[in-house]
Amino acid sequence: MTGKIINNVLKSRGTKNIDEAYTIKYSVELEYSYQINGKNYSSRKIRLFKKDHPISKAFNLGFLDKYPKGANVKVFYNPKNPSVAVLETGGITRLIVIIILLMLSLGALTALLMNKIRPVTVVSFYG
Repeated sequence: MTGKIINNVLKSRGTKNIDEAYTIKYSVELEYSYQINGKNYSSRKIRLFKKDHPISKAFNLGFLDKYPKGANVKVFYNPKNPSVAVLETGGITRLIVIIILLMLSLGALTALLMNKIRPVTVVSFYG
């Protein structure tokens, strides 16, 4: 399904942390329209499991470059509920891969620690 980007804006929000340090978080506000069976829809979701990307300005500018206003885009929608749509799929796959890698890392760390912590055998030289 082809849709069209109707709005794309880089938003910034400043926050103070516990140390009173001021940080700026960036996010992309993206809106696109698409049509299913003659009915018009719009959505703001890029990925199903990730609403925005409060990482860096450069990272978010990449989304604005990838989805410029007026561009035609491929839209993935739920056939049972066409109002649910995303521009990118695979968010859950990345999440599963990250969880598996974390579990493997934790298992390897546990094995390493268990190998180093062994019971000590005390040998007595006195009869």
